[in-house]
Amino acid sequence: MLAAESWETAQSIIVRLELPGMNKKDMQISIDRGVLRIRGERRAAADHPTRRYTLMERAFGRFERTLPLPHDIDASKAEVSYQDGVITVIVPKTKSIPPTRLSVP
Repeated sequence: MLAAESWETAQSIIVRLELPGMNKKDMQISIDRGVLRIRGERRAAADHPTRRYTLMERAFGRFERTLPLPHDIDASKAEVSYQDGVITVIVPKTKSIPPTRLSVP
């Protein structure tokens, strides 16, 4: 599972996923019916058939992560950036909703 975080502001939904060592060309990002889908393939740097590993915790191969989004978003205006192994997706809301402060009785 890819490490992720998501939060909401009055204007948008922000999602960040850790994808260290990935090439942009190996990622596919889409929003369909309120679901953010990030898929791709992490490739091994090189094939070393004679190498005997004492530890191998890095995962390689195909992956897919889906995250549900609220209904009040404008997917056509979503922005994506990738920096330092972290992909950030910012999806604006269709209407700005300020946070509601609740009091404890």
